Amino acid sequence: MDAQEIALLFQAPEGSSKLEELISEKQREQNLIKQIISTFRKEQEMLQSISPRDMFLLLRMTDNSPSMEEILQVFALLSKDEINVLKIYKKAPAEENTTYTMKNVKSTINRLKMIANAIEEGLE
Repeated sequence: MDAQEIALLFQAPEGSSKLEELISEKQREQNLIKQIISTFRKEQEMLQSISPRDMFLLLRMTDNSPSMEEILQVFALLSKDEINVLKIYKKAPAEENTTYTMKNVKSTINRLKMIANAIEEGLE
């Protein structure tokens, strides 16, 4: 969290409830990323590529039951050049029908950890 988000704690009268809501949103996003990556890993071999709509159907009866918008946001995050875990396989006119493959996961994890470590060491 950044300083503005932590500053919510000191805002009266509902600052702490806003901070709790923000923490809950961040936790949900983290859980959705974990769930989508896990489902991708399990299903990709059989399906070859997966669209956000496929993922929506696969996850609709789970505890988290993400919305299509949430899934689209996670796919967009994971397919950014900086992260590059999901790659477009077939582009479709409707964003939710574009299919993706998951590649380079281990190298991406190592690259992001290296960047985070370098930033952390630079702050010391």
